Amino acid sequence: MTDEKLIRGISRWDITAIAINTIIGAGIFGLPSKVTALIGGYSLIAFIVCALIVGFIVVCFAEVASRFQTTGGMYLYAREAFGPVAGFEVGWLYWIVPSRRLPPTAICFSHISDFFIRRLIKADYGFFSSL
Repeated sequence: MTDEKLIRGISRWDITAIAINTIIGAGIFGLPSKVTALIGGYSLIAFIVCALIVGFIVVCFAEVASRFQTTGGMYLYAREAFGPVAGFEVGWLYWIVPSRRLPPTAICFSHISDFFIRRLIKADYGFFSSL
């Protein structure tokens, strides 16, 4: 056996990928059509404005992260700013909230799949016409 140690570090690209993965959920697939239906041609401007707002939030997180030498993320920030109870609550919410993302993702996937499957059935491509 070798005595290789686990590297406890995340590169800038890792953080970028995690942030993009967190921001882009199932809504990115279903939301554009709804936004376009509501505000029409201004939907692109709305998405750009939202991207700028999210960019400011990311910059705030980067600024806060630069002030700490230890790992801990939002738990650490809340604990240092508001005390151990707030840190505990934020830490648990950080793990509970992502588990609530799966049902909306599945629902959006089923709606999008339904859209395409119905088109395939109408097109009469053999196998799908028997459904």
